[in-house]
Amino acid sequence: MSVDIILQGLSGLFWIITYILIINKSVKDKTYGMPFLAMCLNLSWEFVFAFIYKTDIFHQIVCLIWYVLDLIIACTFFKYGYKDFNKKYSLNKISFLVLIVFTLISSSIFMILAPLDFGILFDGDILQAAGFIAYFQNLLMSILFVLMFLEKRNLKGQSIFIAIFKWLGTLSVSIMNLSGMVSSNPTELFIIFLIQVFDILYIYLLLKFCRNK
Repeated sequence: MSVDIILQGLSGLFWIITYILIINKSVKDKTYGMPFLAMCLNLSWEFVFAFIYKTDIFHQIVCLIWYVLDLIIACTFFKYGYKDFNKKYSLNKISFLVLIVFTLISSSIFMILAPLDFGILFDGDILQAAGFIAYFQNLLMSILFVLMFLEKRNLKGQSIFIAIFKWLGTLSVSIMNLSGMVSSNPTELFIIFLIQVFDILYIYLLLKFCRNK
């Protein structure tokens, strides 16, 4: 078995563990454990690359597993997120649902259109284009997780294990780009660097909070 397959397999496994931990912590704490926009982008990316832009069976299966787990995460957001959004933004239930539907549709349209443009950078290779888009998405997610903690200032819906496995999920596949196993452009490598910065920052903030608790 080649190193790249092992790294991709580890990435898939670490993200599965991350999602399961988020689901468990969300149900336990009766709150949402993934930032709203990150959840919408995740669902859209996984749906598009599992059902529309099909690559190979391995990536399709992983995307499908992620998609199912993210649907469960979305259910926890529907169940527990309204109270928080109503408190912060004074949204009624109809506005809350409209916001979710609009963001999901917009995210899905973006994920369908983006590979057609970004694919040019990789000679039409949809798999590499999917990875490039995923890194953009991961950077945004990493920033949003940091902001979510700074806003909540507690560990409801969050845990150090979620932070660590989330970081490992991206790091394991990033090694392929950083080591030259797959071709990468300077922008992609810089995005990968920023993801590591924000993921490690998130881990540090949670560790610091736990020590001071």
